Amino acid sequence: MSPIPVEIIKQHNDFFDYVSIEAILTITLGGLATLGGAYLGARKAGESSLKAVEKQISHAREEKESEAELKRTKYEVFLKSQLRVMNHKLKSIDFLMGLHESHNIYNVEPLEETKKDLTKIEEILSNMQNWDPDCVSVENFKLIGELRDEIHDIESSYEAVLATEEEEHEGSVTKVRAKSQKLAKKITQKHL
Repeated sequence: MSPIPVEIIKQHNDFFDYVSIEAILTITLGGLATLGGAYLGARKAGESSLKAVEKQISHAREEKESEAELKRTKYEVFLKSQLRVMNHKLKSIDFLMGLHESHNIYNVEPLEETKKDLTKIEEILSNMQNWDPDCVSVENFKLIGELRDEIHDIESSYEAVLATEEEEHEGSVTKVRAKSQKLAKKITQKHL
């Protein structure tokens, strides 16, 4: 490459001879405006993205709460239907134990049928307890525990009917009937 002639350098040795101040200002201001615009655009896009994400999170939360409420409502319906069946079985136990105490005119074995009803009630309680705990209200959770305790008492009295002498047998039958009646009444009054 050949060197630049000295005469050209001497004639044009000042930088501002090639570039005007206006051009420098235009380039500088244009660059600053571009940077400022990019900053504002990025900031606006970031804020919009943040709002969109917040809306998504809020929507997902609402959807989850709605789904949980739906499950709780379904459990309430399920619980009421199971309580109706349980109530029917408790009344059946009362009736069957009454047959056992008196002259049985029906072609039925009251103690065997009572055992079947108690088994069905145990199945119902197991179904109630196997539901997702997040779907069960605290009140219903307590109810299931109370039912379990009271059914256990009825079963214990029933076992006493099977194991006792004739004199004690009558008292145990009365206990089974009384406890069944009490629980059936409680379920009807409070939950049906």
